[in-house]
Amino acid sequence: MSGRRRGGWPLTALRAIASGSALAALLGLLGGVHPAFDSLGHFRAHLAVLAIVFGAAAFLVWTIAGWRGLAGAREADGLGAAFVGVLLLWPILPFLTPLPPAAPPLAGERRYTLLQMNLRFNAKPREALDRILQARPDVVTVQEVTGPWRRHLQGLAASYPHQFYCRAGSSVGNTAILSRRPFAEPAIPCRPAQGFSAQPVDFDGRVVTIVSQHLNWPWPHGQWRQIEALRWPLNDLPWPVIVGGDFNAAPWSAAVGTYAEAGGLEIAGGIGPTWLDRRLGQSLTRWIGLPIDNILHSPEIDVLAVERLAPTASDHLPVLVTFSVAAPR
Repeated sequence: MSGRRRGGWPLTALRAIASGSALAALLGLLGGVHPAFDSLGHFRAHLAVLAIVFGAAAFLVWTIAGWRGLAGAREADGLGAAFVGVLLLWPILPFLTPLPPAAPPLAGERRYTLLQMNLRFNAKPREALDRILQARPDVVTVQEVTGPWRRHLQGLAASYPHQFYCRAGSSVGNTAILSRRPFAEPAIPCRPAQGFSAQPVDFDGRVVTIVSQHLNWPWPHGQWRQIEALRWPLNDLPWPVIVGGDFNAAPWSAAVGTYAEAGGLEIAGGIGPTWLDRRLGQSLTRWIGLPIDNILHSPEIDVLAVERLAPTASDHLPVLVTFSVAAPR
């Protein structure tokens, strides 16, 4: 080869993409050190897949080219990046892959449903309203509720007579909770600046605190300021608790982890990607979107099934959760 290494620029490019993706994914693990790393960490699944695919491709190109005689372990660069990608992807697969089908209900077991929806502040309402009426959940947690959206949702009063709206303090609206089941006492004040609404709901005699949460975009936006302001309110919520929300954060992120820790909550798996930029098309959301619509719950809530429903005019997929409430001890 006259000293020239075979493989050329394609191999160099593949290695660079694989190694860069693996490094970026690793830096995302430092989200607890600085929120800038957490912003990177939301893309951990995408970066890990890039490291795996391009790392394997680099090794394949090297093999085909008959690359030989390199010093050190450079020939393993691609496989090393792919291995890092696998190590980083494996722990978060429970958040990306569907839950197994729920077992048949036990005798006397009561099951309930919660529908989580970011409505999108300027979306057309028809599809979202239809989705609510078709799914017939017990409760609905919604975000980006503007004045016009509130009027549309109030039109569902025959099916959802119990409705709570947090004051819309911004142009993209705020949070709300709709329920077939009555609200209980005491009422919980909403926090519009933190995108937080909560109401106790009576589920056949067992009161469950339902939370609708909308966090801002990650750093350098105000997501972490909201989380810090919510630490004590979350800690004071009466259990059982179930939270539905647009967190603008992946379930494995330090942001969601800190929120969950503040309330003593568990993060539900099995949801998968729920958001994608509308310019890329809704059909791709389930495959390459970000999993930022999350369900969190206290230990007494048993999440039995999770389903992403058909898209609406929003850029978020609706998430339908089936759950049961453990009997008080």
